[in-house]
Amino acid sequence: MNLVALTLLGTAFVTFGAFHFLAFEFHEEGEGWMGWQVWPDFFEILMDPDFSDTRNMIVATTFLTHGLMAVASPFLILPLRASRWLWWVAVLSSGIAMCGLGGIILLDLDPESVIPGPGFYCILASLALNFLGLLFICRETPTISPPP
Repeated sequence: MNLVALTLLGTAFVTFGAFHFLAFEFHEEGEGWMGWQVWPDFFEILMDPDFSDTRNMIVATTFLTHGLMAVASPFLILPLRASRWLWWVAVLSSGIAMCGLGGIILLDLDPESVIPGPGFYCILASLALNFLGLLFICRETPTISPPP
């Protein structure tokens, strides 16, 4: 089971990286918006936060959470296996990021003026794969030896 978790988390890490190098969306005019271009907007939100704009706050926090989880999760399998509390924190954080960021990405999709690019599908796949990979981490059950 933990090999499946490692595979899913590693794939989430790769798709999160691929998101940065692929076109996120194409507009009617033909120009594309690359995934790495999200970082200047992200830092602009962090430098001058407007707490009344809930959408930007949700996107900023969930994108940061997912970025940290996607990069760190493949290397945290052993601590996540050892601590059920840490596992719950990681799963809940990943699930909230998946629902928040994935929901806003899908809600903002306007199929009449924007054509989703491969980066669009990469970030959605990364969100889902990271969440599933964390769910597949199983704890080793202690073996109970028979009494002498």
